[in-house]
Amino acid sequence: MEEWVFIKAFLSKRAFQVKIASSTSSSFPQFEGVPQDSVLSTTLFLLAVNDIVSVLPPGARASLYVDDLIIYASGTSIPDLCQFLQSAITSGIIFDSKLSWRDHILHTKEKAQRRLRILQKLSHISWGSDHKTLLHHHVTLMLSTLDYGCHIYSSASTSLFAHLVTIHHSGFRLSLGAFHSSPVETFMFTLTVPNPPQEVDSQ
Repeated sequence: MEEWVFIKAFLSKRAFQVKIASSTSSSFPQFEGVPQDSVLSTTLFLLAVNDIVSVLPPGARASLYVDDLIIYASGTSIPDLCQFLQSAITSGIIFDSKLSWRDHILHTKEKAQRRLRILQKLSHISWGSDHKTLLHHHVTLMLSTLDYGCHIYSSASTSLFAHLVTIHHSGFRLSLGAFHSSPVETFMFTLTVPNPPQEVDSQ
């Protein structure tokens, strides 16, 4: 019984802060997750995720090793399997029958365009934010959307990635107050913000 009291105390009354450069945010309560770098962390994490395979729909198979999870299924129709696995994982990644990632990239492009419009409002000439703030919003609002799941869909064609790269560059131009016709190469080397996965892989 004393062990459970200790574990309860270990997981409760936790807080976190975010630090960017020399600025530190206020303290916020941490209600979920397992504390890292503790001798109990691995065991508690295993207890938390061990039942994840039990919530998969019938027909889906899984292999779980610590935090590595593989979900798979067998059948005779690739389109049906893709749809089945899509419903099983619900991870925000859209699969297609040829694994071209076209549907996912076009969906991501649409989401990024909505966030680009927010950046356009914030970059108003007379009352808009400064370049540093706009660049911060570009990273948090847009680049996070473009980067999500990039290691999964990194096999997509260059022509499909061009949809995302174009929006990424548009966000940079808005953040820096550059013209639409300004070559990206003229200001990209001065920035420390990561590029979309296709650009990183090609460098």
